Amino acid sequence: MSTPKILVKKIAPEAVMPTKASPSDIGYDLTIVSRETLLTGTWHGRIMDPEVLLYDTGISVEPDSGYYVEVVPRSSLSRTGYIMANSIGIIDPNYRGTIKVALVKIDKYAPDIPLPFKGFQLIVRKNEAVELVCTESELSNTARGNGGFGSTNSANQQQQRRRRPQDIRNDPTASAMPILFQMGEQIE
Repeated sequence: MSTPKILVKKIAPEAVMPTKASPSDIGYDLTIVSRETLLTGTWHGRIMDPEVLLYDTGISVEPDSGYYVEVVPRSSLSRTGYIMANSIGIIDPNYRGTIKVALVKIDKYAPDIPLPFKGFQLIVRKNEAVELVCTESELSNTARGNGGFGSTNSANQQQQRRRRPQDIRNDPTASAMPILFQMGEQIE
């Protein structure tokens, strides 16, 4: 069986070929080389309507059949005052334009990102073919049921919320969140 391939074309002369720092790494380091445009952004003190900046990598890709790629942030992005606008960028296998990265400036005083900047990773994923089936019947029951956001371990969290703050402070395995909830309840 042959190794799947991703064709990478450098569209911009300054584009940097994605590379792995070591063979066991999951992602290929991805570099932005130019700033395309400021999409929006208005500051209200230190709070803002997001300032979204669009950057270009100058490369386009063509994955083998059955594969696609994702763009995710490297940990070094956390030191810049920016985050990815969409957390994960899914690059569909039939897209042939250059890979772009949208960043949100979350620190008013963060300087512009110096270019080129190797702040992202390109991760290759297998595209599994599935069929979504609309049903009128009931779905199977699970322990979690239809509990939504934050419902996992909710019984344990309710138990911790009833504990006294001094008990939680003395328990290194306990979450600090119940103390904050109780403090908030006492303040209100």
